[in-house]
Amino acid sequence: MKRFCPKCGRVTEKFYENLCEECFLSKITYVNLIPEKIILRKCKVCERFFINDKPQSMNEIVKNFLLKKFKPTNVESITHRISDKKLYLNLNIKVYDLRKSERKVCGLIVKLITCKFCWMRQTGYYQAIIQVRVSRDIFDEILEKIENKLKSLSTRDELAFISQVVRNKFLDVYLGSTSAALKISKELRSLYKARVKITKKLIGTRKGKRVYRTTVLVSIT
Repeated sequence: MKRFCPKCGRVTEKFYENLCEECFLSKITYVNLIPEKIILRKCKVCERFFINDKPQSMNEIVKNFLLKKFKPTNVESITHRISDKKLYLNLNIKVYDLRKSERKVCGLIVKLITCKFCWMRQTGYYQAIIQVRVSRDIFDEILEKIENKLKSLSTRDELAFISQVVRNKFLDVYLGSTSAALKISKELRSLYKARVKITKKLIGTRKGKRVYRTTVLVSIT
């Protein structure tokens, strides 16, 4: 006995919610959930994108921001590309044993900002000072090691940056992060058999909590 799709009249052997495969898939659509225009903020200094003050790569934006719109729907993944201020999206959908793709082109509006981390760096913000007592002829060597360590730390610590370097009797390096300063001093102690002394100074309160500034004295002989 022949069976017909009630919508299109096509003869079919398998039904999906009382429709043939083609008619069923035609009613499955998610592109209407994606806005016609997407506004992103991009720091003009570090060139990272930001959503809700959190740095995001474009891959993270697609995964964490757009894909969340479809949970717990049948969108398995989204691929994308950017061209001529437009975001081209491809939605990969699976329903039952069926698959389909949908495409969406969004206008991409990028607003340039200075993110709070770059602003803090530019305005000289710091939580800690590393004072290195060492011969002036290896100031550059020490500073290079500090900068290299900060590169790895900055992937997990947004405040792992140098806001100022002062070369006087000591090599004074002002850092945005106390945590980074302590990790760097630990590495310098290991590399140079240095002596390390840590002091803290109360500089005020923030949201009812005491705020300290840390000075790490590293003596290399």
